[in-house]
Amino acid sequence: GPAAAIAAVVLVGSYPLVVDCGRSAGFDLVTTLFTGLSFVMAYSHMKEPSAGRLAVLAATLLVLAQIRYESVVCVGVIGLGLILFGYARLRYLREHWALYCLSPLLLLPLFVQRLLTSASLENAPGTPAFSVEHFKKFVAIFVRAQGNTEFMLPYAPVLSWLAVPILILLGIRVLQRRAGLNPPRRRHILIIALTAFVLNYAIVFSFHGSDCTHPGAARYFLTMSVLIALLPVFLHGQLPQFATGSRLLIFA
Repeated sequence: GPAAAIAAVVLVGSYPLVVDCGRSAGFDLVTTLFTGLSFVMAYSHMKEPSAGRLAVLAATLLVLAQIRYESVVCVGVIGLGLILFGYARLRYLREHWALYCLSPLLLLPLFVQRLLTSASLENAPGTPAFSVEHFKKFVAIFVRAQGNTEFMLPYAPVLSWLAVPILILLGIRVLQRRAGLNPPRRRHILIIALTAFVLNYAIVFSFHGSDCTHPGAARYFLTMSVLIALLPVFLHGQLPQFATGSRLLIFA
């Protein structure tokens, strides 16, 4: 309802990292925007499949692929998910064949950029750009940072603390099949979103410069921060009698 919509805007708009990235790193803010837009459009196509919706989604994914380095993972997961779950049918592709045929050409700037900047990952000599050790180290730092009570980091610790019980509750509802995941398209979009999220942050945490407490690296966690900020809204969607719109608005 309107109260939940207003609460969502307030929770995201007042999140410190969102404000920070909005002022200084539009690169990451645009990635988060286009990622969310891509999933909304993917679900719209799944709900009412059509050649037009698929073409608009494909065009959006072509843009998303060229914003952040790891965005291509999200694009691949969404594309593969639509194919595997039967939403990218051949007759839809035929209707806008020119767009799909031109896709390699439209992605050419991405490949040229990667080729020209392949050695600019800024890792020190002897330090791998990506490694399992980096992953373990930065996950541990991230977990410890959620317990920070000095409120000096650009995160919202209260929302992070609430995220744990909310995620547990939502997970239980999914396992008990009480999360309203029928029709199947709801399960499909959830699987695609979770896969994209896990792969994206597996890459982020494996990168040598992904210390979430460092001012230059906090932006890597913008998408995660927006999702954490929206978790109370997701709770409202599952338990509207408990997390009512008015309570949600007051909390925000």
